[in-house]
Amino acid sequence: MYEEREKFSLKEVILQIVLVVLFVFLLLWLFPTKNYVDKKLEGEVNSVNGQVFSQNVETMKDAAISYFTTSRLPKKIGDKVTLTLGDMLDKKLLIPFLDGNNKQCSLTESYVELTKMDDEYILKVNLNCSDKSDYILVHLGCYSYCESGLCEKQETTTEPETKPTVKPTVTKKYQYEYELVLDGKWGEWSNWSDWSEIKTEKTDYRNVKTKEESVVSGTETVKVGTETIVKEAKENKTSYCPAGYTLNGTKCSKKVTKTDTIAATATTNNSCPTGYTLNGDVCSKEVEYISSYKKGEYVKTVYNASYVPKDTKQYFYEEVGADYVFDCDNECAFRWIYTYEVYKSEAVYKTKIDTVEKDSTTKYSCPSGYTLSGTKCNKKVTTTDEINASTKVNYSCEAGDLVGKTCVTYKDKYETINIYKKVTYYSYQTREFISGERKTVWSNTQNDKDLIAKGYKLTGKSKEI
Repeated sequence: MYEEREKFSLKEVILQIVLVVLFVFLLLWLFPTKNYVDKKLEGEVNSVNGQVFSQNVETMKDAAISYFTTSRLPKKIGDKVTLTLGDMLDKKLLIPFLDGNNKQCSLTESYVELTKMDDEYILKVNLNCSDKSDYILVHLGCYSYCESGLCEKQETTTEPETKPTVKPTVTKKYQYEYELVLDGKWGEWSNWSDWSEIKTEKTDYRNVKTKEESVVSGTETVKVGTETIVKEAKENKTSYCPAGYTLNGTKCSKKVTKTDTIAATATTNNSCPTGYTLNGDVCSKEVEYISSYKKGEYVKTVYNASYVPKDTKQYFYEEVGADYVFDCDNECAFRWIYTYEVYKSEAVYKTKIDTVEKDSTTKYSCPSGYTLSGTKCNKKVTTTDEINASTKVNYSCEAGDLVGKTCVTYKDKYETINIYKKVTYYSYQTREFISGERKTVWSNTQNDKDLIAKGYKLTGKSKEI
């Protein structure tokens, strides 16, 4: 057995290897891997979904173009008119449609928006679905090939944008339909349309008239002079006080020390000597005095006295006899002699009212805080002397020049004037060609001289190639 295997040639070995490889490739072709199958299915699904999305965008575009008649167009440059997908369904402009996942697209985030430009309109068709979100821009206007007032510009550019990546603009190529009508006739012209700024060209189907007007395109501010503005100056009042005073609001005050002098209170004390009693303005008392003397105890008797002594406080003399005798020297002369008794005198007492002037003593006193000075009371008193503050008035200006009591400023005077531009307005009327034989031909250009020479005219229809 071993010997037989050794006899195999190299050519036979190579042939066997080739057969094995071919067998493996055959198995892979008949039974592809799961990843290969998934990718192939995913690609086919994406292709179908993309076709559905494009058809839905085209449906919204066609419905929007038919909706925006002249009366529904935005009037001013930059004005916009927007219809959501929900609005379009409510207005019966189209029937509900589904995306590639059999789900309804957003009724609020899907919309068409028409914007007025200088000489045309831009229609934005935005579709937002569960499988894809994108938009296209369509240029609309009243071109020579439009059968009605508004149609799509033949050379339309789109800017697809799958969020968040911005896609480049794609230029599409079109063929244009020409027609030749034989043995027909034109119908009546329609009423003239409203005047519009949309440029409209004259065709066999459309008659156009124009008018030019000056309209306000903006405003400009120009200087026309200088305005003198006089306003009252700001009044600034400054209060001030004399030297030594302190300003407090609108008052000036200072501390002043002065002597307050008032009459002292006099208190008179009336007094009498001891034993006297004050009676009105005099002092009086009952006084015992010796009114006379009377004889008292007997002392002696005196004889032959030449006289009788007068009573004294000590003795009382009482005459008891008198007689005269002749003088021995003179017979014609005689003298009296007396006999009296001497007694001790005894005083006889009586009473009387003795009065003397009262002794008046006046004392002076002062209220608390005062000092007595003679009959006056003095006190140092510190008071606040308050007077009205003096006012100085000056004037100032926040801006401008101070003139007397006014502020004078100068301001450039401007006026706004209108800027006008010439605007051409268009109005058109349409007609139809009735009966006759109609021949149509498609061409790659809108200016096919051979067809035009044969009498063919553009119909306004086009198709993408």
